[in-house]
Amino acid sequence: MTSGRRPAATRRDLRELARLCDVQTSFRSIGGARVSSRDEALIGVLRAMGKEIDGPNDAPEAVAAERWDLARRVIEPVTVAWDGRLEAVHIQLPSGATDTPIRIGFAEPDEEEPQAWNRVDPVPSPNPGALPGFVFSRVSTDQRLEAGYHRLFVESAVGRHSSLVMAAPRRLPAPVGRPWGLFVPLHGVRSAQGVGGYGDLERLYGWLHDHGGRVLATLPLLATFLGDPFEPSPYSPASRLFWNELYLDVVRAPGLEACPEAHAALRDPALWRGLDRGPFVDLEATMAAKRRVLEPLAHAFFSGDPPPRYRAFLAERPDVRDYARFRAEVDRRRSWWSAWPEAERDGELGGDPEDDDSGRYHLFVQWLAHRQLEGWTDRSTTGEGLYLDLPLGASAGSYDVWRHRGAFATGASAGAPADAFFPHGQAWGFPPLHPERVREDGYRYPIACLRNLLRYASVVRLDHVMSLHRLYWIPAQFPAELGVYVRYRPEEWYAAISIEANRVGGVVVGEDLGTVPREVRVAMRRHGMLGSYVVQLEARPDPGRALPDPSAGALATVNTHDLPMWAGFWEGDDVVLSRDLGIIGENQAAERHAERRALREAITAFLSSRDLLEAGHADSGRLLDACLLFLAGSDASVVVATLEDLWLERRPQNVPGTGAERPNWRGRLAFTLDELAADPHVTDALSRIDRVRSSHRDITERTARFAR
Repeated sequence: MTSGRRPAATRRDLRELARLCDVQTSFRSIGGARVSSRDEALIGVLRAMGKEIDGPNDAPEAVAAERWDLARRVIEPVTVAWDGRLEAVHIQLPSGATDTPIRIGFAEPDEEEPQAWNRVDPVPSPNPGALPGFVFSRVSTDQRLEAGYHRLFVESAVGRHSSLVMAAPRRLPAPVGRPWGLFVPLHGVRSAQGVGGYGDLERLYGWLHDHGGRVLATLPLLATFLGDPFEPSPYSPASRLFWNELYLDVVRAPGLEACPEAHAALRDPALWRGLDRGPFVDLEATMAAKRRVLEPLAHAFFSGDPPPRYRAFLAERPDVRDYARFRAEVDRRRSWWSAWPEAERDGELGGDPEDDDSGRYHLFVQWLAHRQLEGWTDRSTTGEGLYLDLPLGASAGSYDVWRHRGAFATGASAGAPADAFFPHGQAWGFPPLHPERVREDGYRYPIACLRNLLRYASVVRLDHVMSLHRLYWIPAQFPAELGVYVRYRPEEWYAAISIEANRVGGVVVGEDLGTVPREVRVAMRRHGMLGSYVVQLEARPDPGRALPDPSAGALATVNTHDLPMWAGFWEGDDVVLSRDLGIIGENQAAERHAERRALREAITAFLSSRDLLEAGHADSGRLLDACLLFLAGSDASVVVATLEDLWLERRPQNVPGTGAERPNWRGRLAFTLDELAADPHVTDALSRIDRVRSSHRDITERTARFAR
């Protein structure tokens, strides 16, 4: 690929096209007439965004086309009205079009005609980027809108155009009181059915509540592929809109007594044999065993007249039938949708899901998941209850990408640039959301994802919250080092999140770990979104300030699902594992061991200076206890401890950057729930957290100030 005789001009055009498309990149010097691989990657990202550019020589024409498309946009597809105040909007019209009457009107978001029209007089407003022949104007509305979504219409000489107006409370709901809780991976809960289930969440919460805890956190419970194909990661789900039938409690399923086939499957001594033993869960075999019970139950359920509650569920979630048909097609073909024939690949699936056993099964298990989760919808206090993650994306083979294709840039992968932990960067394998197409669709898909979680969860954590502002894209066939950042519209994202969270009183946490631009945390605080405080990442080798005090706007933990357990961190297990996996070399491992020793010494001295650690008692268990008490007594809005840390588990649930070589997301808890409830070491630890958390009443006022 060559750049002709004008490489400098070509680079300027590429830079301009990137700017117009909200792509952040830096251009480096290029030797000779050859376009650098970084610039080729930029072209790949622009193509993934739908721009017609095959090479650098196409850049001038692509720039002209992009400018023209932007000039013809009379009004932005989305407008934000904070606290319902829409004082003015901006419109862009060809010169002369403002000489004719201009009217505006408001309607419900899906209506095509406003309730009333009002004539307005636009006032020209400066816009250096406007093309010659176009006028950028400000139109006063002085409108007060109820919280929610509205449709704004603008009618002028060039026709009728509209914008989705998000009338959003400026701040998100804040936790009430000083809640604390536990993180427990549900798949790891010991059960005769192979894995923990939705019913175990209720048991866990009851036990936690008895000890003063109010927040139960777990890994995403969203649908995954656990057959053929097989993709078990909860952070690469089969859909962010539907639930994982792996966690269904089949013994509690309705209709069991009247279904001889399901009863026979449950009575078979081979059904669960070996599935409840060992350090790791066999996800595929467990799902197959549960399906032996659930399939005849589904058949019996649809043999009669489904109950009114089921029909009400379908009326509320009509897309569940489309999802069931998709999953039935995956079951039939045993392949990703990208390998299907063209018509099916493009979303055309004939028949109804009720027409075949697999379709009925997927309808039934989604209905059953709703039944077993709906008890979490009745919450009286903000921030108390179930705490779930919203993964950043969905599997490239997911229902979401198949059905909502336009919302995604399928020619790229989301990821992260090189850093100290991943010197070659990371490509996460799922397509990023397209910043403009989601706007043009009124954020319909991401709003549906939020609603799905907030239907049952009181606390939702947004994975990689920086993606509300910008996300690292890697074009297909390129290494992770050659990605670029693509900017999004953060105020629109915060507005949608605020509307949905305030609608149900849900608390929202942003995962803002690592290198995050300052403006991200400023925006989070402005809107009342909690940030993440993690001891393992905050610790510094300074005995006087080894751990900074968590703020009132933080959800504080010792670690996360992507970090080592406390005992493993203390002993440097993660460094040894990274070396053994070839992620780092011997020299880097030696440096990290030295850094970890310095951290251990600093944390020990710091906690001792706070009278949280008795001199001469610096084993990992006492240090964990001291860390948890430090967090419990802090200003943090919410504190969450990892259950497995309480018995000094060393095996991590996940090692980022690994796949088949590691049993990620499969670790089983070392003890049953009954054993944990009777273990004085565990229960005493919970009581100490609750005692400290409850005793610092003066901090409640500081937390309340954050809420304001």
